[in-house]
Amino acid sequence: MDQRQVQLVLSVAEKLSFSEAAWENSYTPSVASKQVAALENELGARIFERKGRSKVELTELGEKLIPSLAKIQAEYRRMKNIAAYMTNGLSYITLSCPCGFSTLGEDELISIFSAHHPETAVRQLTRNDRGCAELLLCGDADVSIRMLSNEQFEEYRRQDELSCIKLAETQMGILLRENHPAIQNGRVALSALRDELFLFYAFNDNITIDPKIEDFKNACRSEGFEPRLRISKEIRPSAAFAMAARGVYAIPLMRTPNVTYPGTRYTLLTRDYYSFSIVMIYQHSNSSPALKSFIRCAVDNLHIFSMPNDAVHSKI
Repeated sequence: MDQRQVQLVLSVAEKLSFSEAAWENSYTPSVASKQVAALENELGARIFERKGRSKVELTELGEKLIPSLAKIQAEYRRMKNIAAYMTNGLSYITLSCPCGFSTLGEDELISIFSAHHPETAVRQLTRNDRGCAELLLCGDADVSIRMLSNEQFEEYRRQDELSCIKLAETQMGILLRENHPAIQNGRVALSALRDELFLFYAFNDNITIDPKIEDFKNACRSEGFEPRLRISKEIRPSAAFAMAARGVYAIPLMRTPNVTYPGTRYTLLTRDYYSFSIVMIYQHSNSSPALKSFIRCAVDNLHIFSMPNDAVHSKI
């Protein structure tokens, strides 16, 4: 897959015009059309519906593929940066984050940091909760962005070797099909979802100790019903959101999805049953200037984690 073709496809998707995307990427419209067609043939999927001489529309499949192509492009650029920086003896830091159906704001943080600190590359690793902790403790990650219950946050604050910053607090919402009848005035009552099948991403190898799932169960029990759950660590976000759009699943999320999927709606509950904290954790003994710059960037940009108040620091 040619990265120039990926960039061109993303430009066409943004502008919905071959001529405008061609001009932006230094192609003629005819060459741009051929390059896009070549990538479509390689994928075996039609991304755009041609309308007239240069105007296009995204196909339904194209809308699903564009977020993945954008991630491929971002990861390719990061790999190039890391290779270049290591070759030239410059610095990089490693960030560990949980895999799941939505990000915690780390992608936007990396973009802001990279723009202000081009001398430092950020390598991102995704693991389950236990994997994130292991990477940090063994030194394979410099910093980790996680979502913790209040009890977990206090446990980390008590560990002498770790420092912890609370970046935001977040409440639970539900991703539903867009026209779900339980959505009233922009919110949904948990009691109105008693017949739904709820989908969770398995953050831990032992799902019986996942506090997010246990807190959700208790919230449902407080409304008088036992929730039906499916817990998976293999289903991809795009597939999960597609099934939510068809009404197969309701997906509890502690943060707004970073990609809006057609036919779905992320809706807050009518009650706040519990909250979790988005936190940044790192080894207290790590005195890397690059890490300090990354931490300061996060504290200076708390808005990307949706927290209006100041961060709560521990051992900074």
